[in-house]
Amino acid sequence: MIKERYLIFISAIMLLIITNASATSKKDSLLNVIKHGTPIQKTSAFYRLASKTKNFKQAIVLYDSAEYYYNMNPNDTDLMYINGFKSMTYSRIRDFNKAIKYSKNAVEIGIRIDKKKDVAAMYNFSAKIYKALHQYDSAIALRVKSIPIYTELLNEDKYSDEFCYSKLAKNNLEIGKLYFFKKRNDVAIKYLYYAIELYEKMNDIEGIAECHLNIGNVFNFEQSYDKAEIEYQKGLEYAKISNNIELINVFLTNIGTLYLNKSNYDSANYYFDLSLKYALLNNGNLYKVAGLYNNKAIIKKHLQEYDSALYFFNKSLEYYNKINNTKGKINTQTNIGSTLVEMKRYSEAEKLFKGILGNSLKYHMNESSQEIYLGLSKIYTEQKRYKQALAAFKKHIIYYDSLNSVKVRNSINKYREQYEAEKKDQAIKLLEQKAEVAKLMHEKQAAAVKRQRLIAILLIIIIIFLIISIVFIRRYFQLRQKAAQELIKKNAEINQQKIVDLVKEQEVKSINSFMSGQEKERNRIAAELHDRLGSLLSAVKLHFSSIEADIDESNQEERENFSFALKLLDNSVEEVRSISHNLSKGILMKFGLSEAVKNLRDTINTAGQLQIKFIEAGPGYSLKPDIEVELFRIIQELITNSIKHSQADEIFVQLISDDEGLRIVVEDNGVGFNIRKLKGKGIGLINMKSRVEKFKGEYHIESSEGNGTTVIIEVKNNL
Repeated sequence: MIKERYLIFISAIMLLIITNASATSKKDSLLNVIKHGTPIQKTSAFYRLASKTKNFKQAIVLYDSAEYYYNMNPNDTDLMYINGFKSMTYSRIRDFNKAIKYSKNAVEIGIRIDKKKDVAAMYNFSAKIYKALHQYDSAIALRVKSIPIYTELLNEDKYSDEFCYSKLAKNNLEIGKLYFFKKRNDVAIKYLYYAIELYEKMNDIEGIAECHLNIGNVFNFEQSYDKAEIEYQKGLEYAKISNNIELINVFLTNIGTLYLNKSNYDSANYYFDLSLKYALLNNGNLYKVAGLYNNKAIIKKHLQEYDSALYFFNKSLEYYNKINNTKGKINTQTNIGSTLVEMKRYSEAEKLFKGILGNSLKYHMNESSQEIYLGLSKIYTEQKRYKQALAAFKKHIIYYDSLNSVKVRNSINKYREQYEAEKKDQAIKLLEQKAEVAKLMHEKQAAAVKRQRLIAILLIIIIIFLIISIVFIRRYFQLRQKAAQELIKKNAEINQQKIVDLVKEQEVKSINSFMSGQEKERNRIAAELHDRLGSLLSAVKLHFSSIEADIDESNQEERENFSFALKLLDNSVEEVRSISHNLSKGILMKFGLSEAVKNLRDTINTAGQLQIKFIEAGPGYSLKPDIEVELFRIIQELITNSIKHSQADEIFVQLISDDEGLRIVVEDNGVGFNIRKLKGKGIGLINMKSRVEKFKGEYHIESSEGNGTTVIIEVKNNL
């Protein structure tokens, strides 16, 4: 008796701890059940609460309490639920043996007491466990078992058509995915298309999109890239309709990977960029962001644009560090090392490889390890350290062979699964035939039940109409009140935005005034040097020359000293003119576009309101001075626009050159805008495009609301 009281006390304490994180009403309800409920009510409260807590030890205590009250009033329904929820709890801690055991207990009890819906749910849950264990045949068999149950429930009209169709569609989708994992692509396609039909009946847009995604994956695996792209594009449209950002991101990534497989690097890069924008929304999935930067780096490496490849590999590494993903960091650092080897930066690559080799071996990352040893063997060979090169290459071969042995084992398992699948397919067909017979019998019963329910439905419709009328009237007055509140809020936001705009305008004026002041001050000093000091030196020279006639011609030393002094005076006049000329030319004409942009960056960064980051890469470019002046003015105008309108705190300016010419990228992390909605308001952007096209350049702008703005300008050399 003391032990039982102790158990109840501990369970109550656990309940108080857990429900502190829940809503107050729910907490009060559960506490009320503990104090005043019947044993059956307490049983249900404890096992449902146990299934939701994330603390395994607390869950076990709560299950013990549920079983204690169950023993006071044993019933099969509670026993089924206790076993079912226990299965879910053990699955969360990945104790799959116990999870399967309790799941089977729940199914046996459910079949005995005719709880069809719960039996089907446990079949599907067990299928998830077998899928996690890569036992795909068992997972398929359980999914197939649940299909006739949901078909039966549909005919009985106990549950809504939407519920039954959604479960049937989900099961067909999951069976298709499982057959794809087994490389039975012909069977997978059949189930996936049937799932689409069911989702279309419910107009479930996300379900349709997911089916197209998996069909595209099948075709992509079979290297039927054109068919795969058709399915991905269809699914992408549905994902956009549903506005599912995560699903849109998956489609864009898969399309980019498809183009990467086809070695169409421009298209692959385009889709990876789009996917990256979605992945970065609202601090999205950082693991995906890291992977996308890694993909972009691989493209650049294929194109032998090594500086850009290193930039994107480092971006990928930055995000893997944020989420502390050790294996992702090792893979990315291995890629960086391989890139450095191709760039012949051997000492850096060797240092990097040696730094990550220990962790690669520790975490059994054989693919990375063999790549590291291969890289080290190349480095040692180039450095004529042949003994070390041979040792590294031998280790590369060891890990390369271990990877191949894994592939061989996978092939053996594939043939074994195909053999076992033939036997299980026969069992599946038999189950499908039984399901069809059951369907015909229940269709007859359902017709009679529907007639009886028709009258009841008409009465319910009348009652619902009256309720809707009352709700509509109440809602009308609530909306009026809400509209008034939103109007007040909107006016406040407009006033706040006006203040922000004034501050930004003042900031832009300050920067422009500072730069204009610099230019005016240089011109003033140049004029002073030329007009005043230059004139003064010229007058001195004139007076100095007038005494030349008074010098004794016979005194050779005196005449040489005079000539030397006169020459120094001439040099001083010339130096003043040169300084004056250099000051009036300005930094752009003297040092070129790159230095002018750096000067602009330093000027703006000094203000402290926003930061400009400047990146320059490539062998250099050759442009006419007037074109460099025009490009600088455009860059200056783009930065000014960002300061005024974008609400950005960072602007990236890149000058990337190659043998053909110069590529300028100006990108901010501001609010962006909808280019299509801009219409006539974008006169400044249109003018900039016309200015670029005058010297046969290309101008491109990308922006969307919430994603910043990117402007790309490309000009050819020697225009």
